[in-house]
Amino acid sequence: MTKLITLLFFIVFTTISSAQEAIKQVMVDFEIRNLGFTVDGSFDNTAIKIVKSSDASHISLSGKAYVKSINTGNKQRDTDLLEDKYFNETKFPQITVETSEFELNGNYKEDISLHVTIKGVQKDITGIIQIKSIASSKKVQIDFDLNRQDYNVGGSSFLMSKDVKVKVSITFQE
Repeated sequence: MTKLITLLFFIVFTTISSAQEAIKQVMVDFEIRNLGFTVDGSFDNTAIKIVKSSDASHISLSGKAYVKSINTGNKQRDTDLLEDKYFNETKFPQITVETSEFELNGNYKEDISLHVTIKGVQKDITGIIQIKSIASSKKVQIDFDLNRQDYNVGGSSFLMSKDVKVKVSITFQE
């Protein structure tokens, strides 16, 4: 029994490790309207785990964006976003997104189920996933909208939109 558990652990760890080594680039970008202007931002420190199905025809993704790495191009705004009213970075240092399984073969665009957790609040939402083959790489892009107020980020405001557009792009070696 111990040998079987060790063998299963080795197989799972090897599959995840080899998928992790194949990741070439990860980008997490967002935009929100504030004071009538669109504010673009990103999270510069992220972690993505790719889990392959047993037959390797499907994968799911589990990702983290570290709140402290938020970058809107304005240092004062970035510092404000770390405070309790917004992301409360000291208590909730990361945002997580998990996908349902999806097929990795071919080029396509379809809906995908997501579990998004921000400030300890987890919501199930639907996004759009797009898979593209580019040379010897695959690009996975997931776009989704969320209501920041559902996650207790920023409170109520007439100046700041409640709607946030998020784009997660992952490029990895085939």
